Amino acid sequence: MTGTLRLAMFITFLGLPAALPSGAQEPVTAGAIGERVAGQWLGAISPDGTFLTYTDWSSGDLAVHDLETGKSRRLTHKGSWVTPESAVGVHAISPDSTLVAYCWRMESSSELRVVDLEGSEPRILYHDELVPQDWSPDGRHLLATFARRDGTSQMVLVSVADGSARVLKTFAAASEWDEGHIMAFSPDGHFVVYDSQFNAESPERDIYILSVDGSRDSPLVEHAANDYVLGWAPQGNIVLFASDRAGTLGAWAIQVADGRSRGVPTLVASEMPPVGNGGFSDDGSYYYARSAWVNDLYIATIDPLSGRAQQPEKLVDHVSYESSAEFSPDGRYLAYASGLGRYPDPFVLGIRSLETGEELRHLLNMRRLGGHAFQPQWSPDGEALFGSGRRGIVQIDVNSGETKVLVECESCIEWPVWSSDGKAIFTSFTEDAPRSIVVRDLETGRENEIHRVEPPAAVSQLSVSPNGQHLAFVWSEMATGTSALKVIATTVGGEPRELVRVPRPKGDVAFDPRWGAILRPAWSPDGRYVLFARIGAGSQGQGFELWRVSSGGGEPESLGLVMEGLRPYGLSVHRDGRRIAFTAGTPNRTETWVMKGLLTAHETAR
Repeated sequence: MTGTLRLAMFITFLGLPAALPSGAQEPVTAGAIGERVAGQWLGAISPDGTFLTYTDWSSGDLAVHDLETGKSRRLTHKGSWVTPESAVGVHAISPDSTLVAYCWRMESSSELRVVDLEGSEPRILYHDELVPQDWSPDGRHLLATFARRDGTSQMVLVSVADGSARVLKTFAAASEWDEGHIMAFSPDGHFVVYDSQFNAESPERDIYILSVDGSRDSPLVEHAANDYVLGWAPQGNIVLFASDRAGTLGAWAIQVADGRSRGVPTLVASEMPPVGNGGFSDDGSYYYARSAWVNDLYIATIDPLSGRAQQPEKLVDHVSYESSAEFSPDGRYLAYASGLGRYPDPFVLGIRSLETGEELRHLLNMRRLGGHAFQPQWSPDGEALFGSGRRGIVQIDVNSGETKVLVECESCIEWPVWSSDGKAIFTSFTEDAPRSIVVRDLETGRENEIHRVEPPAAVSQLSVSPNGQHLAFVWSEMATGTSALKVIATTVGGEPRELVRVPRPKGDVAFDPRWGAILRPAWSPDGRYVLFARIGAGSQGQGFELWRVSSGGGEPESLGLVMEGLRPYGLSVHRDGRRIAFTAGTPNRTETWVMKGLLTAHETAR
């Protein structure tokens, strides 16, 4: 950070302990939000700076945390993950800090709702997936976005009084604007600032200003860099944005008058972590969420005599959030992702030679399909990989890094895996309830359902056997947290066989009942065993342990490898049957930080 900024800014940490950004001073106050908030992005900060809202993923409810008392409570009362499956999405707090607008997402529909801070019965404004971004300064309208079924998206203005909506702007492609990015009203209510991807094939974004009356839509910041909005300062003359133009992601400020830039951007913080959500309070303090995530890539070796896994070797530090690693079919390479910080921004696919340690690296841009954790899957011939996004599957050429869309859908595809002959894909669809496992022929596009479950159960984490005849998957019951590892024939029809069943883990505060306590099944090369990670292990119940079970049934056996305080996010078995690659990191949680003195730092920097 610059010397002037060190004097002008301090950071108050509101989450669990973590390292401070380079150059930052020690926090002047500190207090843990608590386990109920562990793992959640900041949803919104109240304009008066007294509370923040978040999604309580133990139930899917909207919750509020009082920054003065340190207490949390729910504003909605869904209670737990039971039928029907539903949860709060993006939300925004009114200018007078009395109301919260939020998107309530259900299995096959969504609603834009408003609730007051007393937690009274919510009021439905709109029966569709309108995602609130900001309130107008007078509190009469909501700025929201709408993803249309034709692939376009819209910026709309919604009346808080009657729910009527007016379109402000239509984006030609959904990738031009992504839900994780911020839109904000100017303090006078005359303009909206937003960032957009100029070219769907390019990762760079620029920042634009749109007049609410529709008379003007023009660039505010144009640069050959990735720029995105952080917020509009309450004084009205400064827009804060993040940019990698200096080589690393930093916070920049630009003077604005009458909807036009004045002067050039100035750097106010040379190190800015990727921001999931953020915003200003009325006193000019900027609140933001930062990930406390650390994910690494390991390789463990199984002793052929004892059948026990030896202590793993860390191969790569800081690989991508919730990404996995995958051995190539010939066992010569290992594919993994790095650099993924803020969905769905570009990331690097690394293809590492296990013989020489050299890497082939490809920068991937999957914006067209929306952000998603990257789980690479090799094609049987080793010539390609694929990964999924919220709206489909992309195939990546191993040598060139070129991509093409294999499957595109309106809703979410999860856990796709190749068939053994490379002609089809097995995947779990979450487009509507109940959830199902399907096989899709890549040549014809025809889909056949293999298995279907009734809510509140879910299926996830598919893994195809070496001979292509069976599919292992995880079944989870969200109401109880019970999980099971099951195997089903890849041909259409037939019931799955249950190999392992485990209860909800005790002591794991980051447990997510949607995915269960059994994670990342992978087959041994001879098809005799299915390996898996079981969470809830370790002295405090907040780690995981590697196990295997006979694919024909029987008692599971531990491989003797326990990783304390970590969560697995990938499991791949080498063709020699002895090496296991996996990614593991601290359980997904975020921290809420506040930067004060940014505007003073901006004036000083000028």
